[in-house]
Amino acid sequence: MHPEPALASGLLPQRALSVRLAQAVMRRAYRSFDLIADLGVCMRARLRGYKDNCSFLKRHTNRQLLDFFHVTEYLAKVAWAAYPQRSPSQAEVKTGQPDCRQWLQDRCHPLKHEPDAARGILTEMRAFKRKRKLSESVRGDVLSAIRYFENHLPLMNYSEHVQGNLPMSSGVAEAACKTLVKQRLCGSRVRWKDTGIQVVLSLRALVQTPSRWGQFWEKAYNRLLDV
Repeated sequence: MHPEPALASGLLPQRALSVRLAQAVMRRAYRSFDLIADLGVCMRARLRGYKDNCSFLKRHTNRQLLDFFHVTEYLAKVAWAAYPQRSPSQAEVKTGQPDCRQWLQDRCHPLKHEPDAARGILTEMRAFKRKRKLSESVRGDVLSAIRYFENHLPLMNYSEHVQGNLPMSSGVAEAACKTLVKQRLCGSRVRWKDTGIQVVLSLRALVQTPSRWGQFWEKAYNRLLDV
């Protein structure tokens, strides 16, 4: 990055220099960007214009993962198809019968630790939909879970994240939206532009994370020396 000629010629406003510098340093200090999302209604609406959601996400991130706990919500409802003796009440849907809870636990553990476990669960759910004793609501839950797994199977590589000690839930990011973003940007009579927001939030993330400020500048400095 050589901003001096651009500044001298007037092509680059001086106030944009800090933005360019921050962006360059961030790119050099962080070489990996992971995406963890539940891909619910809101996210699917944003990606509706793209024929292949996975291809779009891969262009902007190094790794992509479906929120593990969001997947378990689908499986918790499918558990009733494994034991369809009677339709569950509203309270039982949340707590589950002992057999249903055991079925869920037996599926969640390999899903988290074994490669390609999601494909085996999908095969099992496809067999459930052929059961005649399923109530209309449980059958609907099974079909919804099947569609969810079919659409997002490539994003369920949880064993790789476990081995790499990487997060599997978007809960931390969702909490950061409140403490990192909203508390800083949503002040009274505050107006922001995209470039200003990016710089402020990048610095705020480093300041609010213990020990990350020093680690960031040490890493950025070492990378700049290698150029």
